[in-house]
Amino acid sequence: MKEYIARSKPIAYESATTADDLHRAFDGLLLNKGMLDRLGPAINSGGGCSCFGPPGNGKTCIAERITATFGHEIWIPRAIGVTARYPPYDPMNHEESRCRRHGVFDPRKIDKRWIRIRRPHSCRGELTMSQLEVTINTSTGISESPLH
Repeated sequence: MKEYIARSKPIAYESATTADDLHRAFDGLLLNKGMLDRLGPAINSGGGCSCFGPPGNGKTCIAERITATFGHEIWIPRAIGVTARYPPYDPMNHEESRCRRHGVFDPRKIDKRWIRIRRPHSCRGELTMSQLEVTINTSTGISESPLH
């Protein structure tokens, strides 16, 4: 667990997103400057962000580009401890990003306890109040929050 915490701190928030990062990520998308001025502090807050509006106004496109400001891939542990009930890596919610043999990474030298995935972002469509509720897993008696 100590190793996971030590490695996760720099992954979680390596550095602030700069104006150049935003302009690079949003290149080719027509947005007014005020929108980027508001997105920068929101992204740098390190918290979640909700976009709302009618269908077709660019919410998903903006969410994907926000994710791009942080880079497209991250490393996460496959599990925390041998008995981890809910491992950090979930093949239903994470897409593995294969490492190339020739290039920066040699798969033979990678610690197999970690997996490289596409940086996740959640674009879930309509959000209802029931999706925000904490539920109780009746088999374990543990309260669970939604994955988003």
